[in-house]
Amino acid sequence: MKLLTVSTTAAKEVLEKIVQSPHIPIATVWKLKKLVLKFNEHAIMYEQMRNELVRKYAAKDAEGNFVEDANKKINVDPVNLEAYAELLQIDAPVPAISVAELGTKVEGITVSDVMALGDLLVD
Repeated sequence: MKLLTVSTTAAKEVLEKIVQSPHIPIATVWKLKKLVLKFNEHAIMYEQMRNELVRKYAAKDAEGNFVEDANKKINVDPVNLEAYAELLQIDAPVPAISVAELGTKVEGITVSDVMALGDLLVD
């Protein structure tokens, strides 16, 4: 699974919400907790690598400050986008959970929650 397909912060919140549901079988909760641990491990490493790339390749002004666009995102020098592309293509071995394993009684999960899980949730 490519971590790019999952919003790491939102996915962690949704997974924690699902684990708290009282109607999920204990075997599924066990699998979810293992998934959360593995996902967090990869998400932390991904963020560290991304931050290193930003520090190394972000566009800077004459004073050495990062250049931000109108949306407050740091601009990356287009010459160095290849390093980002390589990071985004790395597959992280994180197991998925199936809809069937969650069952039909998961409470409080919205469509946006399901979308936040991306490739972590499969048919």
